Amino acid sequence: GFDTDRILLVPLCFGSDIMHIAAINVGDLLLPLWRGTFRAEATDDKSKWDWVVLTKAAWKAHGSLIAHATPFLPGLFDRPPRNPAEKLNSGYKA
Repeated sequence: GFDTDRILLVPLCFGSDIMHIAAINVGDLLLPLWRGTFRAEATDDKSKWDWVVLTKAAWKAHGSLIAHATPFLPGLFDRPPRNPAEKLNSGYKA
């Protein structure tokens, strides 16, 4: 067998799941920022937010691109992606 001084035993042999921990709810934070709908202080001028890029036509175009991405995704996904511009407020799921 292997020399026990040279291997990591369970649970140390499993890498940390830092990628998933760091990504929890990131979408819920980024979409309101990019759309300019993030709650802010009354003194904060949203018209000066440079990161607001998904407004009006851009948001609709973005949603359409997501909905039309189905042919480029592997067939093993359960369902095609939905248009977030149409479904965001109705329990949107990726």
